[in-house]
Amino acid sequence: MQQPPSLAPPGAGIPEYQRLTGKYILLPFYCLRLTWEGAIDLLESEGYALLALAGSSGEDQLTRRVLVPPQIGLEDSSRFWSYAMVLEHLVIMGKAVADIIVELTHGNSRSTPVGTADLKPEGKQPARDAIADFRQLLSDFRQRTIGDVGDRRNTARSPHPWFGSLRAKQWISFVPFHQRIHIRQARRILSRLPGAS
Repeated sequence: MQQPPSLAPPGAGIPEYQRLTGKYILLPFYCLRLTWEGAIDLLESEGYALLALAGSSGEDQLTRRVLVPPQIGLEDSSRFWSYAMVLEHLVIMGKAVADIIVELTHGNSRSTPVGTADLKPEGKQPARDAIADFRQLLSDFRQRTIGDVGDRRNTARSPHPWFGSLRAKQWISFVPFHQRIHIRQARRILSRLPGAS
């Protein structure tokens, strides 16, 4: 296995210009472009495309950590992950955000953000389990954010560690925006595996 590189600690964040671009340009663009259902549809369609990237890769390849170059929107500490770790992170994040969205639509604001360091994968999960969990997350996310929500227009807010205090519509638009960052990461990981074409 590749030796762990020296990277910034989890939770160190991203460069200020990336944070401000995400907060004032990219996330607002997603919020304007996507309906509530459209955000869920995009999450699912791109999520299944992410699963398809694994192709016929075996357990050893999908759990092999690979150092990828610095990437916009990706913390330095997240650059040494495996494909399975990407899926594990997306499951952790998806469950947390679904809970936030449901709470906000029922008028329950939060004052303390979940730290990014608390959302990192452990990297101990077999690839087959990470794939199964992510597939289940895609189904569960729709159920939670369609079947369990209250008033989608509720003005309750919950803070994001980089983008400030967000309403439910902003949070649901954030999920596919966030997933795209990790799809790019997963592609880079798989392209650097031994035998990759």
